[in-house]
Amino acid sequence: MIGPELELLVLDENYQESHRADEIIQNCQNEGLKVVTECSKSIVEINFKPGEPKETLDEMARTLSRVNDIARESGLRVLPIEMPLNYNFVPIIRQSPRYDAKKKLLGEDRFTISGKVMGFHSHYDLNPNDNIKIEQINFLTLVDPFAIAISACSPYKTSGGESFDSWRTHSYRYIVHEEFPFQGDLQKFHQSYDSYLRELETEYVRFVEFSKTKGTNFEDHSTPFNSIWGPVRINLDYSTGELRSMGSNPNIKLLWEAATLIYGGLHLIESGHARDNSSLIKYLLNTNNPKDSFEMIQSLSVDAARYGFSSEAVTNFCTKVVDFCKIGLTDEENGLISEVENAIYNRRNMANTISGMKGNPQSKYQQLIQIYESTLADISRQYK
Repeated sequence: MIGPELELLVLDENYQESHRADEIIQNCQNEGLKVVTECSKSIVEINFKPGEPKETLDEMARTLSRVNDIARESGLRVLPIEMPLNYNFVPIIRQSPRYDAKKKLLGEDRFTISGKVMGFHSHYDLNPNDNIKIEQINFLTLVDPFAIAISACSPYKTSGGESFDSWRTHSYRYIVHEEFPFQGDLQKFHQSYDSYLRELETEYVRFVEFSKTKGTNFEDHSTPFNSIWGPVRINLDYSTGELRSMGSNPNIKLLWEAATLIYGGLHLIESGHARDNSSLIKYLLNTNNPKDSFEMIQSLSVDAARYGFSSEAVTNFCTKVVDFCKIGLTDEENGLISEVENAIYNRRNMANTISGMKGNPQSKYQQLIQIYESTLADISRQYK
């Protein structure tokens, strides 16, 4: 099954960023919708009911349509996007012991950035067999560049002239965690599930000791499985893996397709095809060397955030990921995949669309709301 989470930015009637998320959250919860707070009062998070891919698409469309209606009743809008387009916008951070500790850990400026990034996180069932489970966890790390490039929609140019398709990814991994010993590092591929757990424990101890140098003890607010930055988290209680690399994006169908393709890849590994990650790595990266493969994935993730599909290497990698993952889907599921393939074929993501828009952030928000709501309408019309 797939269990998606989506974070959305709250806008007022003039398409300005708004701190009124609590109004939407409370009204949604009154109707039994799983809409919850995030660290910023400008973000709402929706937890969708887990299900098979087609069920998840229907669930996302229904829930988002209702959340949109509830927001409008308060004179507000919600928009799935990686970061506010107004980069000077300062969110109001909620008060809590955990957030206070994170502020000490990161520093106020870096923590403020973490209050502006929005993502699309997908949870997947992992096989109970440890040998298969570690291959699935490795796979979730392996698709990191694909997840970044396909969802990128936070274009930004630095004062030094560097351009990014996903400023969300770069700022969160390399600026928010700038002083961390594992800044920007992906989790390494592991040969066994036990060695993976041992490394998490080791890194967690390092992390807790690091937190003490910042005047806090983050052990009070974390576990080895939810504290250390990384694109993949596991939940031992539910035996699930969570991919956190994708940013929130106005094209909801595209996000669902990407999550579904990854589901197909996990299913393919579970069924015995490419169960040994070495053969998959050879196919995707054309190398048998584990050290080289990890460094190549790390480099591709950096390029995915910087250049998106204008990078030939990123585009070729993403094409191979899609081709592999589609084998693990049913004919019906494959018939619903179009947005991802079009984006890769045309070498154009939402960041490119936003970069081509004219006007101020409010004008761009208005155009993106139209894309978002049009996508939902298409889902309701074509796939109900």
